Amino acid sequence: MDTFADEESFQDVNAVPRSQPHAFEAYHSEDVSGDTFPTNLGKLSDEICYVAFEGYVGVSIEETVLTFMSLIPTRESWEKGSDREVTCLVAMSDGSDMIGALRNSR
Repeated sequence: MDTFADEESFQDVNAVPRSQPHAFEAYHSEDVSGDTFPTNLGKLSDEICYVAFEGYVGVSIEETVLTFMSLIPTRESWEKGSDREVTCLVAMSDGSDMIGALRNSR
């Protein structure tokens, strides 16, 4: 599995039309259940995004030049804001921008 390993914190994410160059495309979101912040949230989000990847792109991650990453809640947003959403993003493995949608792109 080839995913982005760097952890970075974001306050806002700017959306752009798929007709313009973009680095990431959201392809799945899912709430994680539970009242306590999971210590394995990074691993859990990778599993969520891995499972949803093939259904969106059309092939498994092992069969494509694409990769994924996830946006996950921070401990603070989980505990104070009830943020439970994992958002999965697909991208080119080489980090280049894309134009258009990656749904069923293989």
